[in-house]
Amino acid sequence: MGSIVFTDLDGTLLDNEWKLSRKNYDTLVYLGNRRVVRVVVTGRSLYSARKVLGDDFPIDYLIFSTGAGIMNWEKKELLLARNIPKKTVREYAEILIENKINFMLHREIPESHFFYYYEGNGTPPDFQQRLELYNPFAQPFNYSAHVHLPSTQFLSILPSSKFTVINEFVRSKDLMLSIIKTTSPLLNSSLWLEIYAPEVSKGHATDYLAAILNCKQQDCMVIGNDFNDVDMLDLSASSFVVENAPEELKKRYQTVAANESDGFSEAVNLWLEKI
Repeated sequence: MGSIVFTDLDGTLLDNEWKLSRKNYDTLVYLGNRRVVRVVVTGRSLYSARKVLGDDFPIDYLIFSTGAGIMNWEKKELLLARNIPKKTVREYAEILIENKINFMLHREIPESHFFYYYEGNGTPPDFQQRLELYNPFAQPFNYSAHVHLPSTQFLSILPSSKFTVINEFVRSKDLMLSIIKTTSPLLNSSLWLEIYAPEVSKGHATDYLAAILNCKQQDCMVIGNDFNDVDMLDLSASSFVVENAPEELKKRYQTVAANESDGFSEAVNLWLEKI
């Protein structure tokens, strides 16, 4: 029975320019030499993750789309893909459109970087920023053409002032979906409301992979930096957040240096001292 290190990617393992520092690279290689399984856990789609992770990136598994997909990184083999049931896609799209709440509806894995968008009312600036960033893959939402397609997620980009009300409204519909809060990586004043199939989360995915690898949670280390990391942080006895995490999280978990100062390597060293 071995050990696993689960690490968030943006704002945790990578610096603010989406690069892996030499120190964190060396730490990942060292973990591999010690036969510790290395897992990146990210909200990015598979396409987006592969933009910053080269084929030889020193990890063993990639959990992407906030846990909707898992890939064996060495073999580039897809181990898990969870999509929203078609009936639920239609029901949820109707709720959002009726209430003029913006969304981006992402296609099924592995093509979840393609999406269909509805702008709604009061949409924050990073909605347009994201459209520009993924312009080749974005199309306006067409109800009759797109509502019956298999889909990985809905993403609504909301001003932080409106997030709580809309979040509670969505949850009140009780569509048995996984609803996840994330700080916008494009504009810190916005929050993302991410809607996935039931049981999709970073925590569910890390638990699933640990079981496959016959590893107990007490033998795992977890490090993250945002609200969508909470359920995986709560599963491990050795959980860390970087200094650039929200204050609310730093009060709950052991804090190490910021992502710009190799907090990942610091957390690994602290963990290795205990095992």
